[in-house]
Amino acid sequence: MDAKERETSLNGVTGMLQQAIRAAEKGDWDTARKHIDEAETSFRALPDERDPKWLGLAAAIAEGRGQLALRGGKTEEALPHLEDGIRLRKEEAAAGGTPPPLSIAVALVNLTGAYHRIGQADKALEYNSQARETLATIDLPHARIFFTAATEARANLLSQLNRHEESAAAFAEAMTLAEQLAAQKLPGVATLRTEILVAAARGAARAGHFDLAVEHCAKAADVSWERFEANPQTDREAMSHFVAAQMNLVGFAEVAGRYAAAEDALFKVVRLIGPDPRVIERGLRFYETLKTLDDAKLEAGNLPRDEVEESHQQLLQIAAARPPTATA
Repeated sequence: MDAKERETSLNGVTGMLQQAIRAAEKGDWDTARKHIDEAETSFRALPDERDPKWLGLAAAIAEGRGQLALRGGKTEEALPHLEDGIRLRKEEAAAGGTPPPLSIAVALVNLTGAYHRIGQADKALEYNSQARETLATIDLPHARIFFTAATEARANLLSQLNRHEESAAAFAEAMTLAEQLAAQKLPGVATLRTEILVAAARGAARAGHFDLAVEHCAKAADVSWERFEANPQTDREAMSHFVAAQMNLVGFAEVAGRYAAAEDALFKVVRLIGPDPRVIERGLRFYETLKTLDDAKLEAGNLPRDEVEESHQQLLQIAAARPPTATA
C-alpha cells in the first residue's frame, strides 16, 4: 500500500469515526456501534506503522469500544478498551502527535466511574487524580464542567474509603466550582450543582454530621426549585430532584433531632405531589417514631407533642382521601 492509498484509507476511517460520534451525540447507539465496527474493520486492513495518525485512530476506536460497553452496562468489558485508549494516546504524543486532551480526560473519567462501579475505589481514585490533572490544563467550558464533576467523584470515593475530612474538603471544592460555573450560566451546570449538593449531604451523613447534611439538602432543594421555576417545561428532572432532596432532608433532620425541619420538608412534598404511597408511608413512620419520644426531646426539636398528634392526624386524613372522580 503506497503512502497516498494509505492516507486515503486513514481518512476513510476518520470519517466513519466522526459518523459514530454524531450518532452517539443523538443517542443513536446502534448506529454508532455500526460505524465503529466499520471503522475497525477498515483500520485492521492497514499496515501498522504506528505514526501519530495511525495511533490516534487506534485510540479513538478503543475509546469508542469502551464507551459503548459502558453504555451497555458491560463495565468489566469496557476497562481494557478504555485503558488501551489512554495507552495509545500516550504513544501518539510520544510519536510527535497532538492527542486531544479532552479525549484523554474523558477516558480517565470513564475509567474512574468503571472502577468505582466494580468496587475498586482505590483504583478509581488513582484514575480520578489523573483525570483532574489533565482537565486542569484545559481552558474550555466543557473541561471545567468535567473537572467539577471529577471533583465530586473524588469526594464520593474518599467518603466510601472513610476518609471523611478529605471527602468534606473535596465536596466543598466541588460546590464552590459549581457555584462559579452556575454564575456563567453554562448548560447543565444547575443540574450538576444539585447532584453535588445531594452527594455532599450523603457524605456528611456518612461522616455523622447530620446538621451539615440537612443544610446541603435544603440548598439542593432550593436550587432544584429555582431550576423548575426558570424552565418548568424543559428541565423535567428539576421537580424529581426537589422531591428527592426534601425526602433526604426528612431523614437527616430526624436523625439530627430537628423534627420541625423534618416535618416541614415532608409536608412540602405532600402538598406538591399529593398522597404518594411511599411519601405517606415514610411520613407515618416518622410520626410513629416521634410519638415514642419524651416531651423534652420533642420540645428540643421544636415540635411539641400536641403538634405531633395534630400533624399525624392530618397526614392520616390525606392518606385516606381519594382523588376526585372524573366526570363526563
